[in-house]
Amino acid sequence: MALKYPNKCKRAGYWSAYEQAGINDFREVFEEISDIVPQVPERKGSRGRPPHLLPRELYCMAVFFAAFPQTLRELEAFTRLLLSKELDHSNWSRWMNKLDETIIDQATQELNRRMTAQGSVEYVVDSTPLTLTFYRALIHGGELLLELVTWKLHVILAYLPLLGLLSVVSVHTTHGDAHDSPPYREHLLPKAEMRPGERIHGDSAYWCIENIRQTKEKGIAPNFVPRKGADGGLTLKQALEDYNEEARKRFRGMVEGWFGGIATRQGTKCRFKNHQSKTLFGHALALAQQVRTYMRYKILTVYLIFAPTPTLPQAFYLKRTIATRKVCSGPRPYTHRALRAYSLLSIHFNKNTKNTDLQALRHHR
Repeated sequence: MALKYPNKCKRAGYWSAYEQAGINDFREVFEEISDIVPQVPERKGSRGRPPHLLPRELYCMAVFFAAFPQTLRELEAFTRLLLSKELDHSNWSRWMNKLDETIIDQATQELNRRMTAQGSVEYVVDSTPLTLTFYRALIHGGELLLELVTWKLHVILAYLPLLGLLSVVSVHTTHGDAHDSPPYREHLLPKAEMRPGERIHGDSAYWCIENIRQTKEKGIAPNFVPRKGADGGLTLKQALEDYNEEARKRFRGMVEGWFGGIATRQGTKCRFKNHQSKTLFGHALALAQQVRTYMRYKILTVYLIFAPTPTLPQAFYLKRTIATRKVCSGPRPYTHRALRAYSLLSIHFNKNTKNTDLQALRHHR
Protein backbone atom coordinates (compact mmCIF):
# COMPACT_ATOMS: atom_id res chain seq x y z
CA MET A 1 0.00 0.00 0.00
CA ALA A 2 1.35 3.41 -0.96
CA LEU A 3 2.25 5.80 1.81
CA LYS A 4 0.06 8.85 2.25
CA TYR A 5 3.18 11.00 2.56
CA PRO A 6 5.86 9.01 0.73
CA ASN A 7 8.82 10.98 2.08
CA LYS A 8 7.97 10.34 5.74
CA CYS A 9 8.98 6.68 6.06
CA LYS A 10 11.46 4.37 4.34
CA ARG A 11 11.71 0.60 4.34
CA ALA A 12 14.06 -1.22 6.73
CA GLY A 13 17.68 -0.91 5.69
CA TYR A 14 17.06 2.04 3.36
CA TRP A 15 19.28 4.56 5.14
CA SER A 16 22.18 2.13 5.65
CA ALA A 17 22.23 1.59 1.90
CA TYR A 18 21.71 5.28 1.23
CA GLU A 19 24.78 6.30 3.22
CA GLN A 20 27.12 3.87 1.43
CA ALA A 21 26.94 5.66 -1.93
CA GLY A 22 30.14 7.62 -1.25
CA ILE A 23 28.62 10.98 -2.14
CA ASN A 24 31.15 12.90 -0.03
CA ASP A 25 34.24 11.09 -1.29
CA PHE A 26 36.34 13.42 -3.48
CA ARG A 27 37.67 10.69 -5.74
CA GLU A 28 34.34 8.89 -6.12
CA VAL A 29 32.47 12.08 -7.01
CA PHE A 30 35.14 13.17 -9.50
CA GLU A 31 35.09 9.77 -11.24
CA GLU A 32 31.31 9.95 -11.60
CA ILE A 33 31.58 13.48 -13.01
CA SER A 34 34.26 12.34 -15.46
CA ASP A 35 32.00 9.50 -16.62
CA ILE A 36 28.99 11.66 -17.42
CA VAL A 37 30.47 14.87 -18.88
CA PRO A 38 30.30 14.48 -22.69
CA GLN A 39 33.21 14.85 -25.06
CA VAL A 40 33.89 18.45 -26.06
CA PRO A 41 35.52 19.17 -29.45
CA GLU A 42 38.78 21.09 -29.32
CA ARG A 43 39.08 24.39 -31.13
CA LYS A 44 41.63 24.42 -33.92
CA GLY A 45 43.62 27.39 -35.09
CA SER A 46 43.00 29.60 -32.07
CA ARG A 47 45.60 32.17 -31.10
CA GLY A 48 47.72 32.11 -27.99
CA ARG A 49 49.24 29.25 -26.04
CA PRO A 50 47.36 25.94 -25.91
CA PRO A 51 45.48 25.40 -22.62
CA HIS A 52 47.01 23.16 -19.97
CA LEU A 53 43.75 21.23 -19.65
CA LEU A 54 41.58 19.69 -22.35
CA PRO A 55 38.08 21.21 -22.77
CA ARG A 56 36.42 18.16 -21.20
CA GLU A 57 38.79 18.31 -18.22
CA LEU A 58 37.86 21.97 -17.71
CA TYR A 59 34.18 21.07 -17.49
CA CYS A 60 34.86 18.18 -15.11
CA MET A 61 36.84 20.38 -12.75
CA ALA A 62 34.23 23.16 -12.96
CA VAL A 63 31.53 20.75 -11.80
CA PHE A 64 33.87 19.38 -9.13
CA PHE A 65 34.42 22.95 -7.91
CA ALA A 66 30.66 23.34 -7.43
CA ALA A 67 30.33 19.91 -5.78
CA PHE A 68 32.30 20.88 -2.65
CA PRO A 69 32.70 24.17 -0.73
CA GLN A 70 36.17 25.29 -1.84
CA THR A 71 38.15 28.23 -3.15
CA LEU A 72 39.93 28.57 -6.48
CA ARG A 73 43.26 28.01 -4.73
CA GLU A 74 41.96 24.71 -3.42
CA LEU A 75 40.68 23.88 -6.92
CA GLU A 76 44.22 24.44 -8.20
CA ALA A 77 45.48 21.83 -5.72
CA PHE A 78 42.73 19.36 -6.67
CA THR A 79 43.61 19.83 -10.36
CA ARG A 80 47.14 18.75 -9.56
CA LEU A 81 45.91 15.83 -7.46
CA LEU A 82 43.17 14.47 -9.73
CA LEU A 83 44.55 15.22 -13.19
CA SER A 84 48.30 15.56 -12.55
CA LYS A 85 48.19 18.86 -14.41
CA GLU A 86 48.78 22.49 -13.48
CA LEU A 87 46.38 25.41 -13.82
CA ASP A 88 46.83 28.50 -11.67
CA HIS A 89 43.89 29.71 -9.60
CA SER A 90 44.01 33.11 -11.34
CA ASN A 91 43.39 31.35 -14.69
CA TRP A 92 40.45 29.36 -13.33
CA SER A 93 38.31 32.48 -12.97
CA ARG A 94 39.07 33.32 -16.61
CA TRP A 95 38.19 29.83 -17.85
CA MET A 96 34.90 29.80 -15.92
CA ASN A 97 33.82 32.72 -18.07
CA LYS A 98 34.54 30.80 -21.30
CA LEU A 99 32.70 27.54 -20.58
CA ASP A 100 29.22 26.84 -21.96
CA GLU A 101 26.44 25.74 -19.62
CA THR A 102 24.71 23.71 -22.37
CA ILE A 103 27.45 21.07 -22.08
CA ILE A 104 26.64 20.70 -18.39
CA ASP A 105 22.91 20.55 -19.17
CA GLN A 106 23.52 17.62 -21.53
CA ALA A 107 25.11 15.65 -18.69
CA THR A 108 22.25 16.55 -16.33
CA GLN A 109 19.63 15.43 -18.85
CA GLU A 110 21.46 12.15 -19.53
CA LEU A 111 21.44 11.24 -15.84
CA ASN A 112 17.77 12.17 -15.65
CA ARG A 113 16.98 9.81 -18.56
CA ARG A 114 18.69 6.95 -16.76
CA MET A 115 16.88 7.47 -13.47
CA THR A 116 13.39 8.15 -14.87
CA ALA A 117 13.34 5.49 -17.59
CA GLN A 118 11.02 3.24 -15.59
CA GLY A 119 8.21 3.78 -13.13
CA SER A 120 5.92 6.71 -12.41
CA VAL A 121 7.23 10.15 -11.46
CA GLU A 122 5.87 13.39 -10.04
CA TYR A 123 7.32 16.71 -11.22
CA VAL A 124 7.92 19.71 -8.98
CA VAL A 125 9.04 23.21 -10.01
CA ASP A 126 10.56 25.79 -7.66
CA SER A 127 13.51 28.15 -7.17
CA THR A 128 16.06 29.06 -4.50
CA PRO A 129 18.40 32.06 -4.08
CA LEU A 130 22.19 31.87 -4.17
CA THR A 131 24.15 34.43 -2.17
CA LEU A 132 26.79 36.50 -3.95
CA THR A 133 29.76 38.16 -2.27
CA PHE A 134 29.22 41.79 -3.21
CA TYR A 135 26.70 44.52 -2.39
CA ARG A 136 24.73 47.14 -4.28
CA ALA A 137 23.72 50.60 -3.12
CA LEU A 138 20.02 51.39 -2.65
CA ILE A 139 18.23 54.52 -1.49
CA HIS A 140 15.35 53.65 0.83
CA GLY A 141 13.46 56.29 2.82
CA GLY A 142 16.07 58.89 1.96
CA GLU A 143 18.89 56.73 3.35
CA LEU A 144 21.68 54.98 1.48
CA LEU A 145 21.62 51.22 2.14
CA LEU A 146 23.88 48.39 1.05
CA GLU A 147 22.04 45.25 -0.03
CA LEU A 148 23.67 41.87 -0.58
CA VAL A 149 23.15 40.82 -4.23
CA THR A 150 21.60 37.39 -4.88
CA TRP A 151 21.39 34.97 -7.78
CA LYS A 152 18.46 32.58 -8.33
CA LEU A 153 18.43 28.92 -9.35
CA HIS A 154 15.24 27.65 -11.06
CA VAL A 155 14.70 23.89 -11.40
CA ILE A 156 12.17 21.28 -12.45
CA LEU A 157 12.63 18.08 -10.44
CA ALA A 158 11.27 14.56 -10.95
CA TYR A 159 10.39 12.65 -7.79
CA LEU A 160 10.92 8.87 -7.92
CA PRO A 161 8.47 7.41 -5.36
CA LEU A 162 10.03 3.95 -5.36
CA LEU A 163 13.50 5.18 -4.33
CA GLY A 164 12.62 8.47 -2.64
CA LEU A 165 15.04 10.44 -4.86
CA LEU A 166 14.79 13.70 -6.79
CA SER A 167 16.23 13.95 -10.31
CA VAL A 168 16.91 17.28 -12.05
CA VAL A 169 14.93 17.68 -15.28
CA SER A 170 15.96 21.20 -16.32
CA VAL A 171 17.85 24.16 -14.83
CA HIS A 172 17.95 27.90 -15.39
CA THR A 173 19.53 30.82 -13.53
CA THR A 174 18.49 34.48 -13.23
CA HIS A 175 19.19 37.44 -10.99
CA GLY A 176 17.79 37.18 -7.49
CA ASP A 177 14.84 39.53 -8.04
CA ALA A 178 13.44 37.68 -11.07
CA HIS A 179 9.90 36.30 -10.88
CA ASP A 180 9.52 32.52 -11.11
CA SER A 181 6.87 32.51 -13.83
CA PRO A 182 8.74 33.80 -16.96
CA PRO A 183 11.80 31.53 -16.53
CA TYR A 184 9.47 28.54 -16.20
CA ARG A 185 7.66 28.98 -19.51
CA GLU A 186 10.55 30.52 -21.47
CA HIS A 187 13.48 28.34 -20.36
CA LEU A 188 12.65 25.45 -18.00
CA LEU A 189 9.64 24.01 -19.80
CA PRO A 190 10.89 24.16 -23.44
CA LYS A 191 14.10 22.20 -22.73
CA ALA A 192 12.62 19.79 -20.16
CA GLU A 193 12.32 16.12 -21.18
CA MET A 194 9.11 15.14 -19.40
CA ARG A 195 6.90 12.09 -19.67
CA PRO A 196 3.41 12.91 -21.04
CA GLY A 197 0.54 12.07 -18.75
CA GLU A 198 2.36 12.93 -15.51
CA ARG A 199 1.68 15.86 -13.19
CA ILE A 200 3.73 18.90 -12.14
CA HIS A 201 3.31 20.77 -8.84
CA GLY A 202 4.11 24.41 -8.18
CA ASP A 203 3.19 27.28 -5.88
CA SER A 204 1.02 30.28 -6.75
CA ALA A 205 3.89 32.05 -8.55
CA TYR A 206 3.30 29.75 -11.54
CA TRP A 207 -0.46 30.31 -11.66
CA CYS A 208 -1.09 32.11 -14.96
CA ILE A 209 -2.81 31.39 -18.26
CA GLU A 210 0.31 31.03 -20.40
CA ASN A 211 2.06 28.69 -17.95
CA ILE A 212 -0.97 26.41 -17.74
CA ARG A 213 -1.48 26.42 -21.51
CA GLN A 214 2.14 25.57 -22.35
CA THR A 215 2.26 22.89 -19.66
CA LYS A 216 -0.83 21.18 -21.11
CA GLU A 217 0.62 21.42 -24.64
CA LYS A 218 3.57 19.38 -23.38
CA GLY A 219 1.18 16.68 -22.16
CA ILE A 220 1.69 17.45 -18.45
CA ALA A 221 -1.13 18.13 -16.01
CA PRO A 222 -0.45 21.40 -14.09
CA ASN A 223 -1.23 21.35 -10.39
CA PHE A 224 -0.35 24.92 -9.42
CA VAL A 225 -1.72 26.62 -6.30
CA PRO A 226 -4.51 28.99 -7.42
CA ARG A 227 -3.89 32.67 -6.83
CA LYS A 228 -6.64 34.53 -5.03
CA GLY A 229 -8.55 36.99 -7.17
CA ALA A 230 -7.08 35.75 -10.47
CA ASP A 231 -9.61 35.82 -13.31
CA GLY A 232 -8.50 34.22 -16.56
CA GLY A 233 -11.60 32.84 -18.20
CA LEU A 234 -11.98 29.22 -19.23
CA THR A 235 -8.30 28.24 -18.93
CA LEU A 236 -7.95 29.18 -15.26
CA LYS A 237 -11.46 27.94 -14.50
CA GLN A 238 -10.59 24.48 -15.80
CA ALA A 239 -7.24 24.51 -13.96
CA LEU A 240 -9.05 25.45 -10.75
CA GLU A 241 -11.42 22.49 -11.15
CA ASP A 242 -8.50 20.11 -11.78
CA TYR A 243 -6.43 21.39 -8.86
CA ASN A 244 -5.70 18.66 -6.28
CA GLU A 245 -4.95 20.16 -2.88
CA GLU A 246 -4.17 16.82 -1.27
CA ALA A 247 -1.59 15.92 -3.94
CA ARG A 248 -0.01 19.34 -3.60
CA LYS A 249 0.39 18.85 0.16
CA ARG A 250 2.00 15.45 -0.38
CA PHE A 251 4.69 16.69 -2.74
CA ARG A 252 5.24 20.34 -1.79
CA GLY A 253 8.10 19.55 0.58
CA MET A 254 10.07 17.37 -1.86
CA VAL A 255 11.96 20.20 -3.53
CA GLU A 256 13.05 21.65 -0.19
CA GLY A 257 14.99 18.47 0.51
CA TRP A 258 16.90 18.94 -2.75
CA PHE A 259 17.67 22.58 -1.94
CA GLY A 260 18.67 21.56 1.57
CA GLY A 261 21.11 19.01 0.17
CA ILE A 262 22.82 21.76 -1.83
CA ALA A 263 22.97 24.08 1.17
CA THR A 264 24.39 21.32 3.40
CA ARG A 265 27.03 19.85 1.08
CA GLN A 266 28.00 22.50 -1.47
CA GLY A 267 26.72 25.70 0.08
CA THR A 268 24.67 28.41 -1.63
CA LYS A 269 27.36 31.08 -1.98
CA CYS A 270 28.63 32.10 -5.41
CA ARG A 271 31.92 34.02 -5.50
CA PHE A 272 31.81 35.02 -9.18
CA LYS A 273 30.84 38.45 -10.46
CA ASN A 274 30.79 37.87 -14.23
CA HIS A 275 27.37 36.92 -15.62
CA GLN A 276 28.54 33.85 -17.55
CA SER A 277 30.56 32.59 -14.60
CA LYS A 278 27.53 32.88 -12.32
CA THR A 279 25.36 31.10 -14.88
CA LEU A 280 27.86 28.27 -15.26
CA PHE A 281 28.20 27.92 -11.50
CA GLY A 282 24.44 27.53 -11.07
CA HIS A 283 24.20 24.81 -13.72
CA ALA A 284 27.30 23.07 -12.33
CA LEU A 285 25.76 23.17 -8.85
CA ALA A 286 22.68 21.35 -10.16
CA LEU A 287 24.78 18.75 -11.99
CA ALA A 288 26.89 18.10 -8.88
CA GLN A 289 23.73 17.37 -6.90
CA GLN A 290 22.45 15.24 -9.80
CA VAL A 291 25.66 13.17 -9.75
CA ARG A 292 25.24 12.52 -6.03
CA THR A 293 21.64 11.48 -6.63
CA TYR A 294 22.75 9.09 -9.35
CA MET A 295 25.35 7.52 -7.02
CA ARG A 296 22.58 6.86 -4.49
CA TYR A 297 20.29 5.64 -7.27
CA LYS A 298 22.73 2.88 -8.27
CA ILE A 299 23.22 1.73 -4.68
CA LEU A 300 19.50 1.74 -3.87
CA THR A 301 18.57 -0.01 -7.11
CA VAL A 302 20.94 -2.86 -6.32
CA TYR A 303 19.63 -2.86 -2.74
CA LEU A 304 16.06 -3.30 -3.98
CA ILE A 305 17.12 -6.33 -6.01
CA PHE A 306 18.82 -8.07 -3.09
CA ALA A 307 16.42 -6.95 -0.37
CA PRO A 308 14.31 -9.66 1.32
CA THR A 309 11.34 -8.40 -0.75
CA PRO A 310 12.92 -7.24 -4.03
CA THR A 311 11.05 -4.84 -6.29
CA LEU A 312 10.79 -6.63 -9.62
CA PRO A 313 10.37 -3.69 -12.05
CA GLN A 314 13.64 -2.12 -10.89
CA ALA A 315 15.38 -5.50 -10.92
CA PHE A 316 14.26 -6.23 -14.47
CA TYR A 317 15.34 -2.75 -15.60
CA LEU A 318 18.84 -3.10 -14.11
CA LYS A 319 19.30 -6.57 -15.63
CA ARG A 320 18.16 -5.32 -19.03
CA THR A 321 20.47 -2.32 -18.77
CA ILE A 322 23.41 -4.56 -17.93
CA ALA A 323 22.68 -6.94 -20.77
CA THR A 324 21.75 -4.61 -23.62
CA ARG A 325 23.56 -1.28 -23.48
CA LYS A 326 26.27 0.88 -22.00
CA VAL A 327 24.77 3.72 -20.05
CA CYS A 328 28.03 5.55 -19.47
CA SER A 329 29.69 7.80 -22.03
CA GLY A 330 32.96 8.00 -20.11
CA PRO A 331 36.00 5.76 -20.22
CA ARG A 332 34.67 3.27 -17.64
CA PRO A 333 31.45 1.52 -18.77
CA TYR A 334 28.71 1.32 -16.17
CA THR A 335 27.92 -2.17 -17.47
CA HIS A 336 31.17 -3.61 -16.09
CA ARG A 337 30.64 -2.04 -12.69
CA ALA A 338 27.01 -3.17 -12.55
CA LEU A 339 27.93 -6.73 -13.51
CA ARG A 340 30.61 -6.88 -10.84
CA ALA A 341 28.31 -5.33 -8.23
CA TYR A 342 25.56 -7.76 -9.22
CA SER A 343 27.81 -10.79 -8.77
CA LEU A 344 29.43 -9.52 -5.57
CA LEU A 345 26.17 -8.61 -3.88
CA SER A 346 24.61 -11.94 -4.83
CA ILE A 347 27.45 -13.60 -2.91
CA HIS A 348 27.45 -11.30 0.12
CA PHE A 349 23.68 -11.18 0.59
CA ASN A 350 22.31 -13.32 3.41
CA LYS A 351 18.54 -13.60 3.73
CA ASN A 352 18.73 -14.85 7.32
CA THR A 353 20.59 -11.80 8.65
CA LYS A 354 19.16 -9.44 6.01
CA ASN A 355 22.60 -7.91 5.42
CA THR A 356 24.20 -6.92 2.15
CA ASP A 357 27.79 -5.81 1.71
CA LEU A 358 27.07 -2.71 -0.37
CA GLN A 359 30.56 -1.45 0.40
CA ALA A 360 31.79 -3.98 -2.17
CA LEU A 361 30.18 -1.88 -4.89
CA ARG A 362 32.61 0.92 -4.21
CA HIS A 363 35.82 -1.06 -3.69
CA HIS A 364 35.41 -3.41 -6.67
CA ARG A 365 34.89 -1.01 -9.53
